[in-house]
Amino acid sequence: MPESRSSNGCRLSETARLLKNVFSRRTTPRIEMEVELSHGFAFSQEEGGVVSQTDVIRAYDTNIPKPAGM
Repeated sequence: MPESRSSNGCRLSETARLLKNVFSRRTTPRIEMEVELSHGFAFSQEEGGVVSQTDVIRAYDTNIPKPAGM
């Protein structure tokens, strides 16, 4: 394995090299992640989930009119 060096040319210990890799990895931009989280299924796709769709729907008062603009 080649020896790792920092940007200033100093030799890095294995721990420092691993930490450098952890903090320099690219992650998904936050905006993309928020878009992904805002789209999806409203209910679990598994049968016999912890809370049934019926129970969730009945928890809301459907007699209240929708806000304007929706």
